[in-house]
Amino acid sequence: TADDILDSLEEACFFATLAPADSISPRISKELGEMADLALIQGQEFVKALIAVQFVQRGTGRRDEMQQFLEAVDRMLGLEQECDEALRNTEKTILEESRDFREMRITIEMARSIEESTNAAMKAAFIIKDNILEGIQG
Repeated sequence: TADDILDSLEEACFFATLAPADSISPRISKELGEMADLALIQGQEFVKALIAVQFVQRGTGRRDEMQQFLEAVDRMLGLEQECDEALRNTEKTILEESRDFREMRITIEMARSIEESTNAAMKAAFIIKDNILEGIQG
């Protein structure tokens, strides 16, 4: 659900507060930033989907709104898959670059939390899509 998206991002932020400012390897930091960018873009697509679906649900929408909704959901799926791959790459980098256990633990938890947010967003989008399609068919 949408609440799970925020819970996961909140968790990532919490772990970020546990790391001293310049204690994280620059390479790890860069990859975490790239994962966060994917989650941000996916969040923007989620907002686009929600805006488009308002018109579809009210029955005032045209085919364009439905197309925009479905395209946003499709982009969300692609971004979730990109984040899965980014998580694997980031975990590898964390294992190679971490200077100590603390850095490894904090950064792995941050990466996993970011990735979990993209999973939750994708699930929420699919629930909305399923409800919309059922409403059209029913």
